[in-house]
Amino acid sequence: MTMIEIKKLTNRDLNSIANGHYNNLISILNKRLHRFSKLNKIVIHELSKNLELIIKGTPNELFQYNVTFNSFTKKNRCFKKTNQLLPKIFNYEAYIKNLVDTYSLAKQLNVNTCPYCNRNYTVTVEKKKSSKKPHIVRPDFDHFFPKSKYPLLALSFYNLIPCCSLCNSRVKGDVDMTLSKHIHPYVEGFDSSLVFNYTPNNVDSMLGLSTNLEIDLVSEATAKGDRCKTNAELFKLKDIYGISHTDEVADIIRKFHISSGRYLETLAKQFPQLGTVEELYKIAFANYYQPTDFGKRPLSKLTKDIFEQLKFIIPK
Repeated sequence: MTMIEIKKLTNRDLNSIANGHYNNLISILNKRLHRFSKLNKIVIHELSKNLELIIKGTPNELFQYNVTFNSFTKKNRCFKKTNQLLPKIFNYEAYIKNLVDTYSLAKQLNVNTCPYCNRNYTVTVEKKKSSKKPHIVRPDFDHFFPKSKYPLLALSFYNLIPCCSLCNSRVKGDVDMTLSKHIHPYVEGFDSSLVFNYTPNNVDSMLGLSTNLEIDLVSEATAKGDRCKTNAELFKLKDIYGISHTDEVADIIRKFHISSGRYLETLAKQFPQLGTVEELYKIAFANYYQPTDFGKRPLSKLTKDIFEQLKFIIPK
């Protein structure tokens, strides 16, 4: 699932990044295809003519071609042998050892928080190239379509989701996600189809004086809302947020009640130079107001959803 969509932005040209990813792989993939061509010329020819689609295809194109390719191998009675061969051709373990390419991909994508949970930073940090160990940290790459079940898609650009290690390894693992039941980060995010909500358990938590409250996720009664709900359950968002982030919610509630909902309005009067609602909101809640910026900082969606539930007054 994805809470935050990885959008195409002015500083994130996804088509250009996908092309670069393809260009970095094409030479070695062709060499591997040539190396294994004697094993099954028909299959290798099929892979060769569709290599660009396999690496650069959209999530839906990848899924559809995977179905087509599996039918092709079954028709040619080589499904099992081909599935054993695919991990050697589309070798993800070899790819991640190439630090130059993996760090370059992560840096170009510039996804600063995990799109699955919006809790953890996923920044890419490098030292100067002259350093003996210039590569320090980058996000994990999760396979939306797990490579254990979709070996054909192990190196596909739109199947490599930059995310935190908790979501990738500890929570999701190789769960078989589908486009019909789940939200794909390169296609859409939760947006308003699923929002955070809170319920106080006593008077103190009602006033933001206590963290004795429940954090829930409320989905709309639509097909997308159902997909969001399925994803939230998969990534245990209610459990994780309910344990880890009641104090942040209590802080927002407290600001609402001490100001009778006029917290932004009070800041605007005290600091007229701040100007825009976006600036006031950022000073008040240390986060971003616009959904297009939610990927820049952790807990941005939680903060905005609770802000809207409380109905803070927005200065004109």
